[in-house]
Amino acid sequence: MKRLFFILSVILLFSCGKNFDYSGVEVVDLKLGPNGEFAVVYYSNETVNVYSFEKLVNSFQRRAVFVSTSHKTYGGYFSVKDVGFLSDGRIYIVAYKPTLGWLVRIDDKELGYYSYISSFSYSDNLNLIGFVYNVGGEFSNDSLIGGKYYVNINGQDMGPYDYVDSLIFSKGGDSFAFSYSNGKNWYVKISDYEYVCYNGVILPNTFNAPEDIKFAYRIKVDWFLHPNYLIPRNIYKIISLNNYTFFVFTNSNYSFVSNNITNLSVEGKLVDMVYDGKNMLFLVQYDNKYKIFFNNKNITFDNIMKYHLTNGKVVYKSKNTEGYYVGIDDKTFGPYDFVDFYVEGSKVKIAYIKNGKLNFILENF
Repeated sequence: MKRLFFILSVILLFSCGKNFDYSGVEVVDLKLGPNGEFAVVYYSNETVNVYSFEKLVNSFQRRAVFVSTSHKTYGGYFSVKDVGFLSDGRIYIVAYKPTLGWLVRIDDKELGYYSYISSFSYSDNLNLIGFVYNVGGEFSNDSLIGGKYYVNINGQDMGPYDYVDSLIFSKGGDSFAFSYSNGKNWYVKISDYEYVCYNGVILPNTFNAPEDIKFAYRIKVDWFLHPNYLIPRNIYKIISLNNYTFFVFTNSNYSFVSNNITNLSVEGKLVDMVYDGKNMLFLVQYDNKYKIFFNNKNITFDNIMKYHLTNGKVVYKSKNTEGYYVGIDDKTFGPYDFVDFYVEGSKVKIAYIKNGKLNFILENF
């Protein structure tokens, strides 16, 4: 493995930045960040020892996972759950190290170790960075049993809870909110506020200020919009866009979207909505496919993982059986083995891997 590190270091040091060779490893993910930063996640031929905590005398070996950027390699890990870049260029990694546990790495700072990390998120202005973690649980086969959940925001721990869901941040980046359960009851914590106790909770994707957050709660079988407005029982999502809040209901194969100015229906399950001030984008899951509806466009793939809407144009990352793609309105790039994009101003930067080679494309947006 040291020889592999040396080869990669030489490539990264002497390359002009347009071509990197990863044909000697098994790539599993690619992420692109600001200023051309990239991260390639791959399996190497090196192994890591993974110990059974039930029987400490037993261990087995698995291939190690590494994350390489243009200037540094992180690892080896047993598993990498999430990797990406903050808007200031810092890399973050959510990963598992054998015998130690799960960790969050932000550049050269590691936080951990925990039994599991269920989510990592941050405010748009990076004033707040947080994650949800479990202590005492047993993680196996992508399932977690037992333990207690905690929330860490900017280094401050809150908990313990039986379960934590929906960690969100205000649009100004100075407040946070999350829902949690203890026993059969659900609660909502919004910075210094706390609301108790419900049979179920649905938080929006974001909010303006703690005093005007729109969330739904269930008492027995009835759903209410806080504080006490009765709403239909088939609500499943709340989306906040600009100064509007949309409530999403489901009925068989349709989603119904409603707020105080509009009502509409979408065939399939509405996953997300994006609004740039003039145009609305809908991401819908229907018939095991994902669809983008935007400006009379119907973009359909097996999966659509990422999308960006600005000035009446859409950029998206998608996948089908032939590979990964990036689309810029009516122009499509791909298929590739892996691909990602990053929008900076009027430019779209695309990084892709094809036949083990990492290359870059710069397009006007």
